[in-house]
Amino acid sequence: PNAWPCVCNAQSRMRRISNPAQILAFCIVLALVVQSERVWADDATECVSGIGQPQIEARSRLIESGEINRTKIHVENLAILYYNRGIGYRDNQDYGRAISDFSDAIRLNPKYVNAYINRASAYQRAGALDNAISDCNAAISIEPDNSQAQFRRGSVYMDLGEEDLAYADFSETIRLDSGKASAYFNRAIISENYGDT
Repeated sequence: PNAWPCVCNAQSRMRRISNPAQILAFCIVLALVVQSERVWADDATECVSGIGQPQIEARSRLIESGEINRTKIHVENLAILYYNRGIGYRDNQDYGRAISDFSDAIRLNPKYVNAYINRASAYQRAGALDNAISDCNAAISIEPDNSQAQFRRGSVYMDLGEEDLAYADFSETIRLDSGKASAYFNRAIISENYGDT
């Protein structure tokens, strides 16, 4: 959409340019603008709809370009781009890059609860369980009724062998989201393995 004013202005300028060399130069510039608009649009589409490595690459190009919707990236949009690319890295088991991108999202938006929860997930998968607990605690302090943060922390406590704390977090998850079957399942595993806690 933002390319249209350029095209409309181009038509009025063409009437004033009479030198063939100027017309050729102007057409080349116009073609480059339209081409860059198409490439940018392709990256935006891939960023939203793509999966795997193409999605990560499209998000990387958008982050590095400094532009989104042909304007300077707003901090919130940039945080979302980092967060989404972090999801891609985490899903590709590239936990170092995932943690870095989630950290950038949190730096840009310190109240970004989902970034804390997903960074905790990446820390957990990377074996940095204390960091995962810290991120879950941060998410819960921002949004105490977030069932995903409670569930993630319970999962990390389970990995740490802290069955009482895990059981409490799974119970809180169930209180917040009675449809979360995995919380019931994990709580049942704890009850069976360790007795009622």
